[in-house]
Amino acid sequence: MARTSADVATGRLRVAAVVRGAVGSNPKFGTKYSGLLAALADEGHMIEPYDATMPPLMRAVDAVLAFQPNLGRWRRSLRNNAFAFRRRSHLISRRLRAARQRTDVVLQVGGVFDARWDERQAPSVIYTDYTARMAAERPLGRRTPRDVERWVQLERRAYERAHTLCVRSKMVRDSLVMQYGTPAGRVHVVGGGANVDGLPSCRPSVGHNPPTALFIGRDFMRKGGDLVLEAFAVARRTIPNARLLFATRRPIPGRFPTAGVVSVPPAWDRERMMRLYAQADFLVLPARLETWGDVLLESMAHGLPCIGVRGEPMQEIIRHRIDGALIPAGDVARLAVWMRRLLGDVERCRDWGASAQRRVARQFLWRHVAQRISPLLEAAAESAR
Repeated sequence: MARTSADVATGRLRVAAVVRGAVGSNPKFGTKYSGLLAALADEGHMIEPYDATMPPLMRAVDAVLAFQPNLGRWRRSLRNNAFAFRRRSHLISRRLRAARQRTDVVLQVGGVFDARWDERQAPSVIYTDYTARMAAERPLGRRTPRDVERWVQLERRAYERAHTLCVRSKMVRDSLVMQYGTPAGRVHVVGGGANVDGLPSCRPSVGHNPPTALFIGRDFMRKGGDLVLEAFAVARRTIPNARLLFATRRPIPGRFPTAGVVSVPPAWDRERMMRLYAQADFLVLPARLETWGDVLLESMAHGLPCIGVRGEPMQEIIRHRIDGALIPAGDVARLAVWMRRLLGDVERCRDWGASAQRRVARQFLWRHVAQRISPLLEAAAESAR
């Protein structure tokens, strides 16, 4: 990955792309990040991926240190605490220091470590989708106030050391400026891309018999699965043959209504997900905390309108009554109204789905994001020359 004089002349950068997860071998992280890295390579940059995941022994230590009697809280704190933040930062800093001579700029994906823990590293650009301060304000926040303050201190330090911050949404930009004191000129909204290989060339596949809604959320409560089940039960009183495809990680708790509900396992496999999109008329995601909305963009790319919530970054993806509908967070009654409307209106689903697909094609592909990030990487690299 040595940089030649031709690389300098053409602006080809040697980019160390650091993510938490093995992009090349782990389906989850490959799905989430491979599109971005491939698009940056298409911009002409030389991309070398680095995995900031802690090794097994370090993860075991983290589990012991984070232990608490409340098992749910314990699971949520694993790998999301100050110890893990520091360990990841030390780990990746050592690796980047060894690669300093073949690196022009570091692209850090996410704010869960500090790639410039050692400030002798190449300049960095951080690309992130949320902040700890935002998460702490949401229901089901994952950390105690003390844990939040410890994490925020480390997070702020990482933001201060980076040359530039790229964020997916205006909401995150506002958080960085107002809650972290980051100068507004250092924060750039670049959006996010749909994790699809290409947009389907056909028209939106809606108008199914029976009319079908789709929910995808591995985390049942955080993604609002309980709200969807309650609202669907109400909507089904008017449209008794309606169906809900419900993809979540664990079995649906027995206290929720499940008439007309078909449980399906969520998957990172794109072929399986495409089959789900092809069976649905719209997607519903009333999440209590949603850092961006990858599943929304995937659904829209396949011609599905979406129901989401206001007050989360997804309101910057869905345009109300154009690509879908936005409801107040936690409002089951409004959710039921919009589910009933879309289950009973094929033309509305088709028109909004076509609009959603056009929106993704024009603004939310990874090549769009790479085109916005590329000059910021170049400016960061130039700052060290």
